[in-house]
Amino acid sequence: MENKKLTQFFADTIRNRELTEEQQFTLQQLLFPGIGDDEAARLRDGALDMGKTYLEWEKKNQSQQETPMSDSEVDALAAMF
Repeated sequence: MENKKLTQFFADTIRNRELTEEQQFTLQQLLFPGIGDDEAARLRDGALDMGKTYLEWEKKNQSQQETPMSDSEVDALAAMF
């Protein structure tokens, strides 16, 4: 199977399911394994990496949702004043 298609399959499968906290934690560990000498260090490093990546993802999605007003919207707003 093509890697990109398989990734899309997994993403769609996850998107359409309600994950338990245990499943979310397992995915976090798989996607953000962290580095360190012991398990606690790896978990902490992975959690920090995921948190940073999540904030970047959230910021990116927020900026994509903020679309500029169209000319007709600007005209309609100006007509109100």
